[in-house]
Amino acid sequence: MLYYRKVKGRNFPFSDIYEHSPHEGAAHREYRMQQDMDSFYFRAFAMLRMNKVAGDYLEFGSGSNMRSMRLALKYSRLEPFEERMLISYDSFAGLPKPEGDDAHPQWQEGSMAVTEEQFCAVLQHYHAKKARDFRTVPGFYD
Repeated sequence: MLYYRKVKGRNFPFSDIYEHSPHEGAAHREYRMQQDMDSFYFRAFAMLRMNKVAGDYLEFGSGSNMRSMRLALKYSRLEPFEERMLISYDSFAGLPKPEGDDAHPQWQEGSMAVTEEQFCAVLQHYHAKKARDFRTVPGFYD
């Protein structure tokens, strides 16, 4: 479940994954991963602002849960410095058919799919506007 909180009049993405029992193994692993990623994005965007590093945020493969893009949106708002466009390069159709060195039982064709419409809807839920705050570049990339 995703929701947002208003901070200084702006919406920020949060996840209810923080509410769990530490005795639930899978939930606890997810909780720790979410905590670690959140901490990483906090530090990265704070350093970008502190060192006055301008530029856009590019993501190659956003995946179905869009966790990293939501964290980038959160911290681009909490640690603002100049205008920072969030750009997602994604097939918006899931993974291509794994072949050769990429063949692995975990990677299935179409897995991790989020449509471009779903992707935009999630970011718009947090009042991000396409073309102003983010843009998408559909396709497969080598």
